[in-house]
Amino acid sequence: MDIRNVGKDFRALFTLEPVIKTRAFLMFVYNFVLLNTLYLLKPVRDSLFLEQVGAYNLPFVFILTAIAVIPISIGYSKMSKRRSIGWVVSATTLFLAANLFVIWFFIGMNNVWLYYGFYIWVSIYSVLITSQFWLFANTIFNSVQSKKIFGFLSLGAIAGGVSGGELTAIFVNQLSLQPESLLLISAIIIAATAPLVWLILRKNEKSDLSSVDKKEYRKADQAIPTNPLKEILSHNHLLLITALIAVTVMVTTLIDYQFKTVAEAAYTTEAGLTSFMGKFYGRVSLIALIIQLFIGTIFTKKYGVSGSLLLLPLALLISAGGMLLIPGLVAGTISRGIDQTLKHSIDRTGRELLFVPLPEELKNRVKVFIDLFVDHGAQGLTGLLLLGLTFGLNLDVQEISVVVITLLVAWVVIAKMAGNSYVDVFRNTLKRKVEGKWGKSTKNKSRFEEANKESIQKLLKSDEESDVLWALDVMREKNLEVNPDLLIKNIKHASCKVRINIVQLLRNRELGDWVDEVMDLAYDEDADVRMEAIRYVYQFYEGDRREKLTVGLHHDDARVQAVAMALIAEEGDEEEKQLITDELLDEAVHFQGEYGHELRKQSAKLLGEIYENRYAYLLKELLDDENPSVVKQAIESTAKTQDRRFVHDLLLLMGNGIYRKAVEKALREYGSRIYGTMYDYMIDSYLPVSTRRYIPWLFSQAVSEDSWEILEMSLKFCSIPIRHGIVKALLRMRKQDPSLRVSDEIIGQNIEREIERYSKLKKALSFYQRGKVTLSDEADEILEYEIEQTFENIFRLLSLNNDIEDIDNAYKAIVGDNPRLGSDAIEFVENLINWEVRKLLIPILETYHTDSLPPNSFSNALTDTEDVLFFLKEICHTELEQKLAPELEEEQKSERQRQVIQKENVEE
Repeated sequence: MDIRNVGKDFRALFTLEPVIKTRAFLMFVYNFVLLNTLYLLKPVRDSLFLEQVGAYNLPFVFILTAIAVIPISIGYSKMSKRRSIGWVVSATTLFLAANLFVIWFFIGMNNVWLYYGFYIWVSIYSVLITSQFWLFANTIFNSVQSKKIFGFLSLGAIAGGVSGGELTAIFVNQLSLQPESLLLISAIIIAATAPLVWLILRKNEKSDLSSVDKKEYRKADQAIPTNPLKEILSHNHLLLITALIAVTVMVTTLIDYQFKTVAEAAYTTEAGLTSFMGKFYGRVSLIALIIQLFIGTIFTKKYGVSGSLLLLPLALLISAGGMLLIPGLVAGTISRGIDQTLKHSIDRTGRELLFVPLPEELKNRVKVFIDLFVDHGAQGLTGLLLLGLTFGLNLDVQEISVVVITLLVAWVVIAKMAGNSYVDVFRNTLKRKVEGKWGKSTKNKSRFEEANKESIQKLLKSDEESDVLWALDVMREKNLEVNPDLLIKNIKHASCKVRINIVQLLRNRELGDWVDEVMDLAYDEDADVRMEAIRYVYQFYEGDRREKLTVGLHHDDARVQAVAMALIAEEGDEEEKQLITDELLDEAVHFQGEYGHELRKQSAKLLGEIYENRYAYLLKELLDDENPSVVKQAIESTAKTQDRRFVHDLLLLMGNGIYRKAVEKALREYGSRIYGTMYDYMIDSYLPVSTRRYIPWLFSQAVSEDSWEILEMSLKFCSIPIRHGIVKALLRMRKQDPSLRVSDEIIGQNIEREIERYSKLKKALSFYQRGKVTLSDEADEILEYEIEQTFENIFRLLSLNNDIEDIDNAYKAIVGDNPRLGSDAIEFVENLINWEVRKLLIPILETYHTDSLPPNSFSNALTDTEDVLFFLKEICHTELEQKLAPELEEEQKSERQRQVIQKENVEE
């Protein structure tokens, strides 16, 4: 294991505020002292019970412990509801010290029930001080601080175990103290922790992280269910936690029984057994400390909660197999050693993390119950099981291994389910809090369904454009018949939309008696109105249609010519299209007189219908027309021609926002036959970015494996901002077809590129803010915008191989203003991504709302002003380059001078 991973828990402390840091060290000392007392008492408890009562009676003590813990857990819960956490911890500490003094006073009476009572007392003490400590820590540290501090506090517990075990061996072997004397020493140490609790609380008084307001606390208590067991059974994640703890306790209790049985057989004296137990607990705690320092932090980060939960049962499966094949002290010690080392390091971290996504009030209601009652309840159940196995079935320690292996398999299954549930709780929390609770939408009755002839006639008399247009829509949809006079009254309505719709409705219903009225609109100021009016006249005016079109095509008024061309383009048959000559088209395309743009527009439309290769030059001229409406119509016509010669012109027009949508539609109609050409343009760095940046969007218009593969391949070759466009296009396609996925390898490579860009942009902005780089006005705003875009693009990339809704919710939570929800989102994302991406990305997420630079090699690569300016020049941002122009010019001049000086030095 890389030595650089050692002490990550310690280094995290230095990012905290001084007051929080001091409190963390005091809590470390407190946990260290508590675990010292526990590991002074455990060896004494085990040796006294085994020597005076015997290992065969352990099942009974397990059952009695489970019974004894019921009133204790209930009493503790009631006391916690009435008193502050500080008062409860102090009172419990002094009560336990007094208990231990009384036990020490009477233990010399050599009464078998005292040994039973002492064993039960130490078992409850073990769980109680641990559970109480972590509840205390949860009260004085918020969730963000907890992530940095709890690993450090766990080291305090493990170090206390090492120290306590070694002290036991020293007191018994070197100082020749009787094992019973350790009870008095422990009682004194426990009592001495009360001032330490008071000091920690005093450090907490001036902090904004003090415990919740008492009124709110009491108000919350009133809502606590009287039966926490029902609440656990109704919550899937809590149920899995409970099942996991129960099966863990059952397995470790069986292994403990096997270990103590073979140890009792191997050591015949009380002092020898006490010394062995002390050394054993000391050594395993030392190993646990080494694991936590060298492996624990990095293991949990790399393999997540699921990995932490699975490590112990998988390791015990191997050791249980050894106990089954070769039973004895060595196999028993190995099994118990694995249990004790991993249980108090990596496995402990995993189990504590399972509670993290749960709401605070829920944790407060059930955690003490689970820690006390479930732990010892499972131990009592194991006691009953042992009675059946040993007294009923007469199984020995070797045969019990079969039961252990069976339970270990169940443990692995439950641990895997709990790890998945852990992620699901985060997912559901983010979904609920980010998206909100949406009520059922009530569907309003359609206005079309409510409409009738009377209401339509009333609306047609309105002066409001929206009323008349809605009435005309209803008439079309429901085929309603109304008095035509009402329509004719609106033929000169102030709204051109109304005039157009009136003429269209008269024409569609073949109401041809209104030619004179409609004729007045043939010279309307609006081109579309004129078009519809002449279209109506051509249809219903007396005379041959072909003759009327011929007259129109050669009319002196360009507007009339335009309408004639439009009618032939839209409705003309082959005979009518033959009226269009090359000379007529050439004159129309090059007409520059009054209303010439209308004639050119309709010429472009007509070219799309009668296109031949010889007309290509005319369409190219129209694509370059000065009038936008003409260009848009020409774009539409190029798609109908399917002539690939126009693709180049169309792609160049993509950079103009006026024509972008029209070009997208036209190129979409070309289909996959132009994918190769589009790809060549997209990766051609010599073409303008304004042309290339929208090409990825074109690929996304048609969701297919071909377009997906081209875009995925392009990620490797394209730079910003083309790469951002590719990611957006891929995401758009995946929203339509979630089965499409980008490989983890490509995602990882591109996220690393985005993290590099993000880190360097942050460093460049930091240089600017500290006055180390002079930028023109608004350059800092551009940098901040690019930072946000890069950050968002990281999440777009994550969405390409994860659930889109999950990533979207996580992004919104992280950029939001709720720190606790943001912390949940970071933990959720951490469980979705692989290790290589995670170790780079998580520091980015954790420092997003701060001015701190992400700790990585990318930001460290920019060491001076020259590095920053060179980077900014290379990020392919035209506007930023313009802002940097004076500074870059000065820097280039300095560089040229340095090169000249260097050359002169070489020559000399």
